[in-house]
Amino acid sequence: MDPDPTPIGSFEWSQIGHLLHFLWYYFAVVIAFGFMFLTAHAVIPSLLSTREISPTLNLARFSLYVSAFGLFIGAILLFAYMISLTSVVESFHHRYWF
Repeated sequence: MDPDPTPIGSFEWSQIGHLLHFLWYYFAVVIAFGFMFLTAHAVIPSLLSTREISPTLNLARFSLYVSAFGLFIGAILLFAYMISLTSVVESFHHRYWF
């Protein structure tokens, strides 16, 4: 039989709070990535094809793609760091889900 979870101390609460902060940072970065990629890949070409915006704004697509790529890399790094922060759960909960 598996042991019961141990009480959570102040260090564990601090680490859990740190993990939750990075979860919210990850959420914000993914939303920003989606907004930039959608704007560069769908909105600007659609507005250009209907001539609603100036053709010179097509140059902004490249910078939006580069920014979206940077946000995507940032999201990957944040996710990897978040995964490493989940090791705090092992210190008080000794059962695994897998």
